[in-house]
Amino acid sequence: MEVDRGTEGLERIRDKLTGYHLARENQLFQKYGHFKDSTVLFQAHSPKRAQTIFEALSDHVASDLAWVGCAEDVTKDSIMSLPIWRDLKGNKLQIIRER
Repeated sequence: MEVDRGTEGLERIRDKLTGYHLARENQLFQKYGHFKDSTVLFQAHSPKRAQTIFEALSDHVASDLAWVGCAEDVTKDSIMSLPIWRDLKGNKLQIIRER
């Protein structure tokens, strides 16, 4: 999870997603467990900033890796189980889905 406070430029955020992408491609997280996939959550400090990050990452090679949300939607009850995150296709998603 990346918590954005609006102090980094969008190029830096894109660079971070590139780093996560390369780590996934090179299986650098395998020492923590065998995960078939991963997601990077970008939590912005405002709805406007969330939209800006969404737009900045939407054409990134690793856009399938990122979800964007807004701090005002994140609570201890919502963070995992409510569709407060948006993938870069625009779908609202939740981390844990009931089967």
